[in-house]
Amino acid sequence: MAAGSHDFKIEQGTTFNNTITYTQANGSAVNLSGAAITLKAKDNRSDSLLVVDLSVGSGITITNATGGIFTISLTATQTAAYTWNRADYDLDITISNNTERLLTGQLQIIKSVA
Repeated sequence: MAAGSHDFKIEQGTTFNNTITYTQANGSAVNLSGAAITLKAKDNRSDSLLVVDLSVGSGITITNATGGIFTISLTATQTAAYTWNRADYDLDITISNNTERLLTGQLQIIKSVA
C-alpha cells in the first residue's frame, strides 16, 4: 500500500502530541506488538542531516499495541530549539521484518512571536 500523505503543524516552544491509529483497509487495527516505529525528517530530502529523529522509546510511544495506537511527542524544549521552517518526513513501521512507510509529508514549525 502506498504511504498516506499528511502535513503536521508544530507550534514552536509548545508541547506537540499526535495520536495515530494504524488500521488495515477493512478498518481493523494493526497489532503493533513488537513493532519498530520511526519518524525521520530532513530540511531537504537530499540532506544528510536529520532535523528530527524519533523512535519507540524516544518520542514515539505505543499506547495500545493491539488497538494499533501510538503517539508522536515532542517537548516544548525540543520545538523551541527548531530553527528550520519546514522539513520533509517519513514515518515507517517495521513489524516482523516487514517495513512499510505509513505516512510522508512535511513538518511545519509555526514560529513563536516571543
